[in-house]
Formats: sequence, structure tokens, C-alpha cells
Amino acid sequence: MRRITPFVVLAIAALTLAGCQRIRTRLGIGESITNPEAGTPEKVIQDVLKTGKVADEEEGWQQFVALLHSEETELPSSLNNWREFKYRAIRKKADLLLTDRIAYHYKLMDRREEGKSLMLFVANSSSDMPTPCRVKQDPAQGNAWRVSGACF
Repeated sequence: MRRITPFVVLAIAALTLAGCQRIRTRLGIGESITNPEAGTPEKVIQDVLKTGKVADEEEGWQQFVALLHSEETELPSSLNNWREFKYRAIRKKADLLLTDRIAYHYKLMDRREEGKSLMLFVANSSSDMPTPCRVKQDPAQGNAWRVSGACF
């Protein structure tokens, strides 16, 4: 049996405290998101999870549409796809993604830039793999971060 030396523990702690996202991700250490600032991608994710928990599905959907990138709302077929499939999946998964179901806290495991998009990976209590949500700045909405392509 191998013993972990104090040096290894200190090295891991130093890297974690330094905020090195890749190291934190590989170690399975996420960032607790509790009160994200307005206008940030983290706030958009929290708002998406909130819409998934609204008791009345239609009311939640109306709130969710405001979080979609304008590219997602241009075509009726795209909007219908979000309404019928993707938004319903968000509603089913919301409890699995929240660490505090009342305050809408979640654990961000990783973030990756993919071209003009940002992929945020949220811890999922029913899976070893975090669940992604893609956001992108929307010029039609003052460059606000909005959901684009896929989310949970």
C-alpha cells in the first residue's frame, strides 16, 4: 500500500488554492456556485436551473425562452425542439444538478472555450460525468450570455 506523503498533499492543496481549473477538474474538485454575479455565464446556468424547477411548466418555459440565444429562437422548428425535448430534459435533470434545491446552488466542474461558445460542466448526482451546457454571447441582446445549442 502506498502512503501519500505530506509533500503530495501540500502540492495538491497549493494547486487547488491557486485555482488551476485543469488540475481541479482532474481531481474532481468543483467550484460551488451560490450567488453568481448578474451577467455572468454562471448566473445564466443558475437561471436555467431555476426555470426547470418552476412548478407550472408553461410559466417555466416562458422564463426559459428569455435565456435562449437569439439564434435559437429565430426558427420555429428550433424553438419547438427546445420546447418539446430540451426544456423537458432540463426539468427532469434540475434536481440532479442542484446541490441546494431551495437556493439553486450547483457545483461547476469545468469550463471550456469552444470557439465563440463557452461550455460549462455541472456536477450531476446521478452520474460520474458532469453535464454540459453551452452558452454564447448574443449580439442581439447586448452581448448577454445566453444558452446556445444544448443545455443539460
